[in-house]
Amino acid sequence: MSLELNPAKPSGLLEQLGLLGRIGEIAGEIPGGGGEFHLIVLQHTDCGITRLVGDPAMLARYFQVQEGDLRTKAVTNPGAALAVDVAALRAIPALPAAWLISGLVYDVATGLVEIVVPPAPIRTG
Repeated sequence: MSLELNPAKPSGLLEQLGLLGRIGEIAGEIPGGGGEFHLIVLQHTDCGITRLVGDPAMLARYFQVQEGDLRTKAVTNPGAALAVDVAALRAIPALPAAWLISGLVYDVATGLVEIVVPPAPIRTG
């Protein structure tokens, strides 16, 4: 399922990431030391929530959206959910532009991980 990220009202995790980035800027180094800071968004196949596709009212309540907006949640397609999540993270100005972000899908049947969104800076330019 896709994250519910609102760039105008970041969640606690996003606020912590933003603070971590700001601390790094003030200290003049990447948090944790060393090289790059990398956010990895991970989705997985065979999500239990996909079993509720036939019950749009329940899914809409769960995601707190209108039934017509369920397509934006991409619950049946982890690759599409990654694209939504990565785009939402890239839209948060508090996250440092130089941080890397990537998106992976874990296949629960095979144990394999596929890189769907290759590592790249959160924002360029």
